[in-house]
Amino acid sequence: MIELPPSHMHVRPWVLCERGTRWFPALCRFAPELMPDPLTASIIALDARQVRSALIGQTKAVLWWEAPADGVATLCDAVAFVSLVAPQVSQIVVGSRLSRAEQLVLAELRVAATIEHLEQIPQLSRLISAYFATDAGEQSPR
Repeated sequence: MIELPPSHMHVRPWVLCERGTRWFPALCRFAPELMPDPLTASIIALDARQVRSALIGQTKAVLWWEAPADGVATLCDAVAFVSLVAPQVSQIVVGSRLSRAEQLVLAELRVAATIEHLEQIPQLSRLISAYFATDAGEQSPR
């Protein structure tokens, strides 16, 4: 069966801010499993300074932040900023092991989840499906 490319109205951005290239291939691998039909993810890797412009006009998006190994102060500033200017965006922190106190601070700043390992991405299936559920329902053909 021939598959048609997704309609642009079914594409939702996943923005990844990471220092290396560890998480990008994993997100590309798991995104199709995590997105509810008929939606698809468009994954882009950006520098943290580019996030604001990438989220302008987006009604729903997933923002993936890589946690720095040397502390989360700068990350907290970036997360708080996005929470204020784009509260509809779901933010997920990946990477370095975070202390319980750091996880609680990030949760207060509206981070939806924190994961440490690539293999944990599929565990976010229910979270991501629920986040996009109403969006998928509104976009599905009747």
